[in-house]
Amino acid sequence: MKIQKIILLSRLISLLLIISCTTIASLIDEPTLPKTESLKELSTYEAKLSDYIMYLQVFLTRTQKKVKDPNYPKFTYFNPAELKSEHTVEDLKFNIKLFQDYITITKPIAQDVYRRYSKLKN
Repeated sequence: MKIQKIILLSRLISLLLIISCTTIASLIDEPTLPKTESLKELSTYEAKLSDYIMYLQVFLTRTQKKVKDPNYPKFTYFNPAELKSEHTVEDLKFNIKLFQDYITITKPIAQDVYRRYSKLKN
């Protein structure tokens, strides 16, 4: 019985620490280029870039809401309207280029936001 109380207490303390966390999330690494340009490798890379873009957008949006700074850097959301839907090597390369162009613009903004606000306590 005593052990169960200790376990319960430790879980409550852990939960409290998680809930009371006031720092912003860390930035994850950008996916690396595949070694080959096969359909499978490019498709996997395209999906990873898409996930990375979603991560950057969520990171920037949540941080903006958290810090409520009127001087928060401006950023745009990725526009998927230009993406090609066919599953060919050419279309995958086209989509990858669009993703890389967006990341080239948005990643430095996210890095700046992280440096600027990661030490703040609210």
